[in-house]
Amino acid sequence: MDDFATHIPNLSILYKDQTINKNIYLLSGHLVNNGNIDISPEMIERPLCCILPAGCSWLEFKITGTSQSLRAEGFIDDERNLNIEFGLFRRDENFSFQALVLASSDYTQKKPASLTGALLWKHRIKDLDYIGTTTIPEPDTRSPMSWTLKGLLLIAMIINLSMGLSMISGFGPMGALPSIAYERITNNKKTIVTLTPHRDGITTIREIETGNEQRVHLSDYTRSTSLKPIYRENIDEKNPTVLVGIFMTIASIVLFGSTFSSNIKRFRFRKIIANTIK
Repeated sequence: MDDFATHIPNLSILYKDQTINKNIYLLSGHLVNNGNIDISPEMIERPLCCILPAGCSWLEFKITGTSQSLRAEGFIDDERNLNIEFGLFRRDENFSFQALVLASSDYTQKKPASLTGALLWKHRIKDLDYIGTTTIPEPDTRSPMSWTLKGLLLIAMIINLSMGLSMISGFGPMGALPSIAYERITNNKKTIVTLTPHRDGITTIREIETGNEQRVHLSDYTRSTSLKPIYRENIDEKNPTVLVGIFMTIASIVLFGSTFSSNIKRFRFRKIIANTIK
Protein backbone atom coordinates (compact mmCIF):
# COMPACT_ATOMS: atom_id res chain seq x y z
CA MET A 1 0.00 0.00 0.00
CA ASP A 2 2.98 2.29 0.46
CA ASP A 3 3.57 2.62 -3.31
CA PHE A 4 -0.16 3.02 -3.95
CA ALA A 5 -0.59 5.81 -1.39
CA THR A 6 2.48 7.83 -2.30
CA HIS A 7 1.68 8.04 -6.01
CA ILE A 8 -1.89 9.35 -5.66
CA PRO A 9 -2.15 12.80 -3.98
CA ASN A 10 -4.90 13.66 -1.50
CA LEU A 11 -5.62 9.99 -0.87
CA SER A 12 -6.22 8.57 2.56
CA ILE A 13 -6.80 4.89 3.41
CA LEU A 14 -9.14 3.89 6.21
CA TYR A 15 -9.06 0.76 8.33
CA LYS A 16 -12.08 0.31 10.63
CA ASP A 17 -13.02 3.96 10.01
CA GLN A 18 -9.59 5.20 11.06
CA THR A 19 -6.86 6.59 8.81
CA ILE A 20 -3.89 4.26 8.60
CA ASN A 21 -0.28 5.19 7.93
CA LYS A 22 2.05 3.96 5.24
CA ASN A 23 3.34 1.12 7.40
CA ILE A 24 0.36 -1.02 6.43
CA TYR A 25 1.13 -3.77 3.92
CA LEU A 26 -1.34 -5.87 1.97
CA LEU A 27 -0.02 -9.40 1.54
CA SER A 28 -1.70 -11.39 -1.21
CA GLY A 29 -0.56 -14.87 -2.13
CA HIS A 30 -1.12 -18.59 -2.45
CA LEU A 31 0.00 -21.50 -0.30
CA VAL A 32 0.83 -24.31 -2.71
CA ASN A 33 1.59 -27.96 -1.99
CA ASN A 34 4.24 -28.51 -4.65
CA GLY A 35 5.83 -31.45 -2.85
CA ASN A 36 5.64 -35.13 -3.70
CA ILE A 37 3.04 -36.27 -1.14
CA ASP A 38 -0.45 -35.43 0.10
CA ILE A 39 -0.71 -33.99 3.61
CA SER A 40 -3.45 -35.71 5.61
CA PRO A 41 -4.92 -34.45 8.93
CA GLU A 42 -3.29 -37.40 10.73
CA MET A 43 0.13 -36.04 9.78
CA ILE A 44 -0.47 -32.72 11.56
CA GLU A 45 0.47 -32.43 15.24
CA ARG A 46 0.57 -28.64 15.30
CA PRO A 47 -0.88 -26.38 12.57
CA LEU A 48 1.17 -24.28 10.22
CA CYS A 49 2.23 -21.01 11.87
CA CYS A 50 3.44 -17.89 10.06
CA ILE A 51 5.46 -15.55 12.29
CA LEU A 52 6.10 -11.90 11.48
CA PRO A 53 9.43 -10.16 12.18
CA ALA A 54 9.82 -8.30 15.48
CA GLY A 55 7.88 -5.03 15.59
CA CYS A 56 5.27 -6.16 13.04
CA SER A 57 1.73 -7.33 13.74
CA TRP A 58 -1.15 -9.01 11.93
CA LEU A 59 -4.31 -6.93 11.48
CA GLU A 60 -6.51 -9.11 9.25
CA PHE A 61 -6.29 -12.45 7.47
CA LYS A 62 -8.73 -14.04 5.04
CA ILE A 63 -8.80 -17.14 2.82
CA THR A 64 -9.92 -15.87 -0.59
CA GLY A 65 -9.97 -19.08 -2.62
CA THR A 66 -9.14 -22.80 -2.53
CA SER A 67 -8.68 -25.76 -4.81
CA GLN A 68 -11.83 -27.82 -5.25
CA SER A 69 -12.85 -29.64 -2.01
CA LEU A 70 -9.90 -28.22 -0.04
CA ARG A 71 -10.85 -26.87 3.40
CA ALA A 72 -8.59 -24.18 4.85
CA GLU A 73 -8.91 -21.45 7.47
CA GLY A 74 -6.59 -19.08 9.28
CA PHE A 75 -6.80 -17.15 12.51
CA ILE A 76 -4.55 -14.62 14.24
CA ASP A 77 -3.22 -16.11 17.48
CA ASP A 78 -1.39 -12.99 18.68
CA GLU A 79 0.34 -9.94 17.19
CA ARG A 80 3.02 -11.85 15.34
CA ASN A 81 1.60 -15.39 15.03
CA LEU A 82 -0.88 -16.54 12.42
CA ASN A 83 -2.13 -20.15 12.48
CA ILE A 84 -3.35 -21.83 9.29
CA GLU A 85 -5.32 -25.07 9.44
CA PHE A 86 -6.38 -27.29 6.56
CA GLY A 87 -7.83 -30.73 5.94
CA LEU A 88 -6.49 -33.13 3.34
CA PHE A 89 -4.00 -31.05 1.37
CA ARG A 90 -3.26 -32.94 -1.82
CA ARG A 91 -0.25 -32.48 -4.02
CA ASP A 92 -0.63 -29.57 -6.49
CA GLU A 93 -3.53 -28.09 -4.51
CA ASN A 94 -3.45 -24.55 -3.13
CA PHE A 95 -5.43 -21.86 -1.42
CA SER A 96 -5.18 -18.10 -1.82
CA PHE A 97 -5.19 -15.54 0.97
CA GLN A 98 -4.96 -11.83 1.74
CA ALA A 99 -3.66 -10.24 4.92
CA LEU A 100 -3.09 -6.77 6.36
CA VAL A 101 0.16 -6.30 8.25
CA LEU A 102 1.30 -3.37 10.34
CA ALA A 103 5.03 -3.28 9.64
CA SER A 104 7.73 -1.76 11.81
CA SER A 105 9.55 1.39 10.76
CA ASP A 106 12.46 -0.78 9.60
CA TYR A 107 10.47 -1.75 6.51
CA THR A 108 9.25 1.70 5.45
CA GLN A 109 12.38 2.31 3.38
CA LYS A 110 12.55 -1.22 1.99
CA LYS A 111 10.77 -2.94 -0.86
CA PRO A 112 7.60 -4.90 0.06
CA ALA A 113 9.32 -8.17 -0.93
CA SER A 114 11.67 -7.72 2.02
CA LEU A 115 8.75 -8.31 4.40
CA THR A 116 7.64 -11.55 2.72
CA GLY A 117 11.24 -12.75 2.73
CA ALA A 118 11.38 -12.19 6.51
CA LEU A 119 8.35 -14.37 7.29
CA LEU A 120 9.14 -17.37 9.50
CA TRP A 121 7.18 -20.59 9.06
CA LYS A 122 6.88 -23.19 11.84
CA HIS A 123 4.92 -26.43 12.07
CA ARG A 124 4.78 -30.00 13.33
CA ILE A 125 3.68 -31.76 10.15
CA LYS A 126 5.11 -35.14 9.24
CA ASP A 127 7.31 -35.28 6.12
CA LEU A 128 6.90 -31.54 5.51
CA ASP A 129 10.39 -30.12 5.32
CA TYR A 130 10.80 -26.72 3.72
CA ILE A 131 8.37 -23.83 3.18
CA GLY A 132 9.69 -21.15 0.85
CA THR A 133 8.39 -17.95 -0.71
CA THR A 134 8.41 -17.07 -4.40
CA THR A 135 7.30 -13.79 -5.95
CA ILE A 136 4.91 -14.09 -8.92
CA PRO A 137 5.40 -12.46 -11.32
CA GLU A 138 9.15 -12.20 -10.96
CA PRO A 139 10.22 -8.62 -10.19
CA ASP A 140 12.15 -7.06 -13.06
CA THR A 141 15.31 -6.46 -11.05
CA ARG A 142 17.84 -8.00 -13.41
CA SER A 143 20.15 -5.78 -15.41
CA PRO A 144 20.18 -5.95 -19.23
CA MET A 145 23.58 -7.64 -18.97
CA SER A 146 22.18 -10.50 -16.86
CA TRP A 147 19.32 -11.07 -19.33
CA THR A 148 21.86 -11.05 -22.18
CA LEU A 149 23.94 -13.63 -20.32
CA LYS A 150 20.83 -15.75 -19.79
CA GLY A 151 20.09 -15.63 -23.51
CA LEU A 152 23.66 -16.62 -24.39
CA LEU A 153 23.46 -19.55 -21.97
CA LEU A 154 20.23 -20.68 -23.64
CA ILE A 155 21.90 -20.58 -27.07
CA ALA A 156 24.90 -22.51 -25.74
CA MET A 157 22.57 -25.08 -24.18
CA ILE A 158 20.68 -25.62 -27.44
CA ILE A 159 23.91 -26.02 -29.42
CA ASN A 160 25.39 -28.38 -26.84
CA LEU A 161 22.19 -30.47 -26.70
CA SER A 162 22.00 -30.70 -30.50
CA MET A 163 25.60 -31.87 -30.72
CA GLY A 164 25.09 -34.44 -27.94
CA LEU A 165 21.95 -35.92 -29.49
CA SER A 166 23.67 -36.04 -32.87
CA MET A 167 26.55 -38.04 -31.38
CA ILE A 168 24.20 -40.44 -29.59
CA SER A 169 21.88 -41.08 -32.52
CA GLY A 170 24.56 -41.11 -35.21
CA PHE A 171 22.58 -38.66 -37.30
CA GLY A 172 23.47 -35.07 -38.08
CA PRO A 173 26.84 -33.31 -38.38
CA MET A 174 28.30 -34.84 -35.18
CA GLY A 175 27.26 -38.42 -35.88
CA ALA A 176 29.87 -41.06 -36.67
CA LEU A 177 30.32 -41.03 -40.44
CA PRO A 178 30.83 -44.20 -42.45
CA SER A 179 34.09 -44.58 -44.31
CA ILE A 180 35.59 -46.50 -47.20
CA ALA A 181 37.89 -49.33 -46.14
CA TYR A 182 39.63 -51.85 -48.35
CA GLU A 183 39.52 -55.59 -48.59
CA ARG A 184 43.11 -56.77 -49.02
CA ILE A 185 43.81 -60.11 -50.63
CA THR A 186 47.27 -61.53 -50.07
CA ASN A 187 48.07 -65.19 -50.73
CA ASN A 188 44.31 -65.90 -50.88
CA LYS A 189 43.88 -64.42 -47.39
CA LYS A 190 41.39 -61.58 -46.92
CA THR A 191 41.86 -58.80 -44.39
CA ILE A 192 40.23 -55.37 -43.93
CA VAL A 193 42.60 -52.39 -43.98
CA THR A 194 42.47 -48.60 -44.09
CA LEU A 195 44.72 -46.37 -46.18
CA THR A 196 46.18 -43.07 -44.98
CA PRO A 197 48.15 -41.14 -47.60
CA HIS A 198 51.00 -38.77 -46.66
CA ARG A 199 52.50 -35.78 -48.43
CA ASP A 200 55.78 -37.59 -49.10
CA GLY A 201 54.01 -40.12 -51.35
CA ILE A 202 54.04 -42.85 -48.72
CA THR A 203 50.76 -44.53 -47.67
CA THR A 204 50.14 -46.08 -44.27
CA ILE A 205 48.19 -49.34 -44.43
CA ARG A 206 46.54 -50.27 -41.14
CA GLU A 207 44.97 -53.67 -40.53
CA ILE A 208 41.63 -53.21 -38.69
CA GLU A 209 41.65 -56.48 -36.75
CA THR A 210 45.21 -56.41 -35.41
CA GLY A 211 46.12 -52.74 -35.67
CA ASN A 212 49.37 -53.56 -37.49
CA GLU A 213 50.63 -50.83 -39.79
CA GLN A 214 53.07 -50.64 -42.64
CA ARG A 215 54.25 -47.76 -44.81
CA VAL A 216 54.41 -48.47 -48.53
CA HIS A 217 54.51 -46.88 -51.97
CA LEU A 218 50.98 -47.63 -53.08
CA SER A 219 51.83 -48.07 -56.77
CA ASP A 220 54.42 -50.73 -55.97
CA TYR A 221 52.26 -52.35 -53.30
CA THR A 222 49.23 -52.92 -55.54
CA ARG A 223 51.32 -54.88 -58.09
CA SER A 224 51.32 -57.89 -55.78
CA THR A 225 48.31 -57.17 -53.57
CA SER A 226 44.68 -56.65 -54.49
CA LEU A 227 42.75 -53.85 -52.75
CA LYS A 228 38.96 -53.74 -53.10
CA PRO A 229 37.06 -50.71 -51.62
CA ILE A 230 34.19 -51.59 -49.26
CA TYR A 231 31.63 -49.53 -47.30
CA ARG A 232 32.33 -49.62 -43.56
CA GLU A 233 30.78 -48.14 -40.38
CA ASN A 234 33.23 -46.53 -37.97
CA ILE A 235 32.66 -49.15 -35.30
CA ASP A 236 35.95 -48.43 -33.54
CA GLU A 237 35.03 -44.76 -33.12
CA LYS A 238 31.37 -45.17 -32.25
CA ASN A 239 31.53 -45.99 -28.53
CA PRO A 240 33.64 -43.00 -27.40
CA THR A 241 31.50 -40.73 -29.56
CA VAL A 242 28.34 -41.95 -27.85
CA LEU A 243 29.87 -41.43 -24.39
CA VAL A 244 30.83 -37.86 -25.27
CA GLY A 245 27.31 -37.30 -26.62
CA ILE A 246 25.72 -38.59 -23.39
CA PHE A 247 27.97 -36.27 -21.34
CA MET A 248 27.07 -33.25 -23.52
CA THR A 249 23.34 -34.05 -23.31
CA ILE A 250 23.41 -34.35 -19.51
CA ALA A 251 25.46 -31.16 -19.24
CA SER A 252 22.90 -29.33 -21.37
CA ILE A 253 20.01 -30.47 -19.15
CA VAL A 254 21.88 -29.43 -15.99
CA LEU A 255 22.70 -26.05 -17.54
CA PHE A 256 19.07 -25.51 -18.50
CA GLY A 257 17.82 -26.47 -15.03
CA SER A 258 20.27 -24.22 -13.19
CA THR A 259 19.58 -21.25 -15.48
CA PHE A 260 15.79 -21.45 -15.68
CA SER A 261 14.82 -23.26 -12.45
CA SER A 262 13.07 -20.20 -11.01
CA ASN A 263 11.15 -19.65 -14.26
CA ILE A 264 10.06 -23.32 -14.34
CA LYS A 265 8.91 -23.11 -10.72
CA ARG A 266 6.84 -19.97 -11.40
CA PHE A 267 5.28 -21.54 -14.49
CA ARG A 268 4.21 -24.56 -12.43
CA PHE A 269 2.82 -22.31 -9.69
CA ARG A 270 0.77 -20.32 -12.23
CA LYS A 271 -0.66 -23.55 -13.62
CA ILE A 272 -1.67 -24.74 -10.13
CA ILE A 273 -3.19 -21.48 -8.90
CA ALA A 274 -5.15 -21.07 -12.13
CA ASN A 275 -7.57 -23.72 -10.76
CA THR A 276 -8.26 -21.84 -7.51
CA ILE A 277 -11.97 -21.43 -6.76
CA LYS A 278 -12.75 -17.94 -5.52
